[in-house]
Amino acid sequence: MTRTDADGSELAVLAVAGVAVCCALPVLLSLGAAVTIVGIELRTWGLVVAGLVAVATAVALRRRQRACRVRQLLSGGSARRG
Repeated sequence: MTRTDADGSELAVLAVAGVAVCCALPVLLSLGAAVTIVGIELRTWGLVVAGLVAVATAVALRRRQRACRVRQLLSGGSARRG
């Protein structure tokens, strides 16, 4: 192997590495940005769902409490009348 052959192969390896960095780095960065955006979107939807579950639970508990009060009033009212 002569000195010029070694320089040619080193140059080829350097060119391949340069192309890989030049093309792969922006792709990797854009994928990372997309994953971040999707993660934020999912977290936002997760918060929305958690809020809706909390509101639905509060409404269900409120209705249950109100139903118990109505039953107490009806039973108390009928006991006084009778």
